[in-house]
Amino acid sequence: MLLNISKLSIAGLALMSASALASVTTASFSSASNDSNNQFHVVKDGVTITVSGWSDNSDFASNPMTGDDKINAAKKIVRYGAGWGITNQDPDGHTADNYDGSSSTDYDMFLLEFSSAVNLSRATYSYLTTSASDTQVTVAALTSKDIDGKSWSSVKNTQTIDSGYAQMRNTSGYFTNFKNNSTNVKGTVSKYWLIGALNTAFGGNSSLEGNDGFKLSGVSFTKSATPPTTSVPEPTSIMMFGLALVGLFAANRRKIK
Repeated sequence: MLLNISKLSIAGLALMSASALASVTTASFSSASNDSNNQFHVVKDGVTITVSGWSDNSDFASNPMTGDDKINAAKKIVRYGAGWGITNQDPDGHTADNYDGSSSTDYDMFLLEFSSAVNLSRATYSYLTTSASDTQVTVAALTSKDIDGKSWSSVKNTQTIDSGYAQMRNTSGYFTNFKNNSTNVKGTVSKYWLIGALNTAFGGNSSLEGNDGFKLSGVSFTKSATPPTTSVPEPTSIMMFGLALVGLFAANRRKIK
């Protein structure tokens, strides 16, 4: 009997720990407002998310660039209804995309800075430039947010923890589930994340580039650890904790005898 109680106590503690670590938070960007031309932030479940736009074609008017060249802050990011797009000097429209006004390939990406480390599991979008079946999305977890003036390949080689690309889905809205697609970020935790139209510097098939674009409307993530709280525990948590203590105490008494 005591052995069974001990097992239950361990199971209870494990369940409590798993519950604390596996809680998924969804943050909507649909009502956020700009902090500046190139940045906005939202706060969800105690986590602040600062979102900014970056591109290797942001100063196209004065210094034409194509392909994997110097990254600069985008001219501005703008919310169009429920989703955010990236606008640069060149005429590439209002989406975060991987093309410019000519036929060359340039890359727009959102940089998401979280106030604590998270695993990014999902992103949602309000608009696509092409059909979902033709749209691919890049995701990358970084060691730092210092990307200004670098190339995408340099960021990949020196700052990336894990990266990959995911196929866009369309089931009651546009989304990508990064943990279920061809990315390598399922168990990756970081404070800094890139989301953008397919950018093969981080992986993917280059033949799929050149027609991807979206407006970002939100993300889902899992905190890497639950911070201490001063709130009153829920009754179920109290019961489980109590059972765990009783079981461990009983098991200890048996060993002493």
